[in-house]
Formats: sequence, structure tokens, C-alpha cells
Amino acid sequence: MDDISRHLGVSKKTIYEVVENKSELVKKAILLYLEEEKNGVETIINENSNPIVQMYELVKYNTRNLREMNPALVYDLQKYYPQAWQNHLTFKKEFLYKCVKSNLESGIEKGFYRNTLNAEIIAKIYLFKTESLIDQSIFPIGEFTFKELVIEYFDYHIHAICSEKGLNYLKENKLTIKN
Repeated sequence: MDDISRHLGVSKKTIYEVVENKSELVKKAILLYLEEEKNGVETIINENSNPIVQMYELVKYNTRNLREMNPALVYDLQKYYPQAWQNHLTFKKEFLYKCVKSNLESGIEKGFYRNTLNAEIIAKIYLFKTESLIDQSIFPIGEFTFKELVIEYFDYHIHAICSEKGLNYLKENKLTIKN
């Protein structure tokens, strides 16, 4: 709290007029971050009717956000701020799941994704695998760059779900996360 008050140029007393303790401050910060995430995701979905482009833009958006995240943050949230971590998990399990599932259903309906996909299962797999990219027990820092992980994961995922029409769209539009 000393560091925060010094950084903001206010007294700790002023901070404690707004929040009761550090846990509440972290919880509020996470809720604000999640609201910004929600707005960013909804903007991408609303601006892109093509499900492949939506997925591509969402991956780019999330990559920027995850790249800025300190790897120790996840550990600290889990260990020291379980309520804030629970808010993150709820956001992922409810809002992000709904968005990914909707994208899959739209892609199936429009013929870009394979019509044999089970959108509920694939959405859950997608979210679980995305979270694993920042798990240091799976991908220790230094073994791969975050960019490498995202490129391979997006390529793997999009090729696994696309129909022939979707694969042709990818080729024709040269959609790649590599740049």
C-alpha cells in the first residue's frame, strides 16, 4: 500500500477511504480489468461478422494483454487473493465461454467451421488450452517465446476447427498471427 500511495501521490489514508484493505483493492482492480476485457471482446465481436476474423482478432487482442501480464501475477492472485482469482475464473467460465461457443456456432452455421464440432466441448477445450499458455509448469519462461506459443496454438486451433471453406478463406486472406 505504501508503494501504491507513493505512485499515486496520495496518502495511504486516502486509499483506505476508498478501499478497506489491500485484498479489496486487488479485487476492484481485477473487476475493472475484467470489465475492460469484456468491452474489448464485445467490440471485436460486434465489428467482425466473419467468425474466422473474430477468432483471429480475439487472439491478437488477448496476445497483447497476456504479453503485458507479469507471470507472477497469476500465482499471486491464486495464493494471496483467492476472491480476485475467483472473479477471473468466473469471467472465463461464463463470459469468455459464451463468446467462444457463440463464435463456434456461428462458424458452423456459416460453413467456415466443421459441422461435426460440438461447440460446448470445443469452447471449454479452447479456454483451458489458452490458460495453459501462461502456465510455467507446462511452458517454463525461456523455453519458448510467448509469441511462438500463441502462433502455434492459434494455427493448431483454427486448422482443427475449420471446414474446407474455412481453410480456403484462411489461405485466400493470408490470415496468420505471425505478424
